Amino acid sequence: MKRICSLIILMLCLVVLPAFAADEPKELGFWFEAQAAGNTKPWKFTTLYEPPTKGRFGFFVTADQWSDEYRVAYTGPTFKVTEWLKVGIGIGGEQTTPEEGAHQYFRCAMTLEVNLGKISAFGTFENGGTGPWHRVSAVYKISEKIGVGGMSETDIGIGPRVEYRIAKNFQIWGALLRDPTETSYTPILAINYSF
Repeated sequence: MKRICSLIILMLCLVVLPAFAADEPKELGFWFEAQAAGNTKPWKFTTLYEPPTKGRFGFFVTADQWSDEYRVAYTGPTFKVTEWLKVGIGIGGEQTTPEEGAHQYFRCAMTLEVNLGKISAFGTFENGGTGPWHRVSAVYKISEKIGVGGMSETDIGIGPRVEYRIAKNFQIWGALLRDPTETSYTPILAINYSF
């Protein structure tokens, strides 16, 4: 519960960031997200850089840092298959937690991004040293600010997701996921900001 409260306080502090933007600045391709999942899962901070492109080809660099000191990073090309589907393939590595011996392993990933007007979906599928991991979300935009849908994430579960866009580049979202092997639910609260 302390993690959720801390994240809410951080969100309230960050709400004022969009107010300082005078003009509509050009997107540079940076995206940041902080996520807290229940009381037993570690915090997660994600950084993504994907510069805007005019053609079909691009590239991305991403890194995740968990509060238990697990880290993963990879980079690779992206390809816009159609106007509504983009795929990416990345290679990189991971570092396990100190409790696991802080080993380093090769890791690879594939990303899928779908944008069909009011419907959007994103999926990341990783594999390597510590095994497979995924996160998939699909959202229907009810209005310019609110979206509802569902998501699935390895080691947490599957369930509903709700998004609220505070400003063009600033969003909060929450989900309530249930692991099929357990009877308990894990709440997730996250904030993301892009520029």
